[in-house]
Amino acid sequence: MSTIFERLDQLISLNVSSADIGPVPV
Repeated sequence: MSTIFERLDQLISLNVSSADIGPVPV
């Protein structure tokens, strides 16, 4: 089962790859 944390990790990775700007919680 995919946890919410795994989802967030994927989204964060995409955001970082797309644009390395903005607040990063981790």
